[in-house]
Amino acid sequence: MIDFILFWLALPIAGAIYSIGVGILSTGSKFLRLPIKNARYRLRKLRCKHPHVWETGACDAICCNCGKNLGFIQNWRDSQKATK
Repeated sequence: MIDFILFWLALPIAGAIYSIGVGILSTGSKFLRLPIKNARYRLRKLRCKHPHVWETGACDAICCNCGKNLGFIQNWRDSQKATK
């Protein structure tokens, strides 16, 4: 009789452990690919010379090639004039 009671007490614990394991395995590949994608994105931003920008409603300059926020649009324009 005690075995019967222990079985029904252990069943939810075993199910929870199984569910956690399946969850980790199903999302594990996403966590492994994320640093690689992030590194490629950061390298692309570092290599970009930001030749063309567009202005947001908040007066930020956003690079058209890499998508980097370059800050206030007037500061970007002044830095472009200074380099020419």
